[in-house]
Amino acid sequence: KGAIKEMFVPIDDYIDFSDPLFADMKEEMDLFQWKGKHYIIVNDVTGDNCVVIYNRDTMEENGLMDPAKLFEEGKWDWKAFQDSLQQFVDPENGQFGIDGWWFEAGLSATCGVPYIGLKDGKLVNNLKDPAIERLQNWMFELGTTNCVAIGVGDYGWTAMPNYIGEGKTLYYPCGAWALYNDTWKKDFGENAMFVPMPKDPNASEYYIPCGLDGYVMVKGGKNPEGVAKFAACKRVTITNERANEIATEQLYKDYGWTDEMVNMLHKCHEMAKANPHYDFYTAVSTDVKDILDSNENGIRAASKGQTQWSESVGVINSAIDAYLADANG
Repeated sequence: KGAIKEMFVPIDDYIDFSDPLFADMKEEMDLFQWKGKHYIIVNDVTGDNCVVIYNRDTMEENGLMDPAKLFEEGKWDWKAFQDSLQQFVDPENGQFGIDGWWFEAGLSATCGVPYIGLKDGKLVNNLKDPAIERLQNWMFELGTTNCVAIGVGDYGWTAMPNYIGEGKTLYYPCGAWALYNDTWKKDFGENAMFVPMPKDPNASEYYIPCGLDGYVMVKGGKNPEGVAKFAACKRVTITNERANEIATEQLYKDYGWTDEMVNMLHKCHEMAKANPHYDFYTAVSTDVKDILDSNENGIRAASKGQTQWSESVGVINSAIDAYLADANG
């Protein structure tokens, strides 16, 4: 959005992509080219943007396979995710499926195709892509079989993370930041664990939601060289083995994490770095974001079991095309 509105300036004159500090991030920075120029200094790609938080006691008490075990065996995919939900969910008896505000975007990322992509320096509308349609049809199935709790039926629109610890809700897809504190056990329980979002069985790779650490340069900034130097310092800390050890120690000492949780987080980061990808639907304009975030015809509609994706696309596609055409110039 900032590049489109010329609020930011390209970084190409200030970052040496052949510098060993930044060479490993060149591929990621290429993902953010706009009209032939790079606009984001990518310091790091992270895999903690959205994970599936659950409680192992709930799994065991209901005869369900531990998702971490399924992940280890290469069996943690859409089917395993859905099968466990359908075995557990029973709203009449207070057992709910998916809670939280982030699961639609989190699941969407697993198909590897963004709703709004960036290709050859141009924004691209992928709403009619077969992978997106397949994903949305699957989320509609989840919505129509009571697998989605929040926003459906009597559950209401308030997220209930404490239901994970109480054994009332099976999955809470959310950023791992929800576990970056010393109070997470109050919500998620002593035996909480997390795994990456489930794999799309039809995708060529195991895609998960990716985050990034990075900087942009503001138009009119007085010291772009200083920004580049600051980014270089950040890269030094990210690539420094001792700094990473200190960050890991914090997970144990301050947050009370287990070895298994730490190893899973590192695995998520590895997966994100192996297949970095980003969706730009929230980054084009407020109009595009509002349309695609809508519960009526946006990416969330199907999961509510109310509107099929084909119907939503018929309503919103031409408007999205027009907004992208305007942004592309």
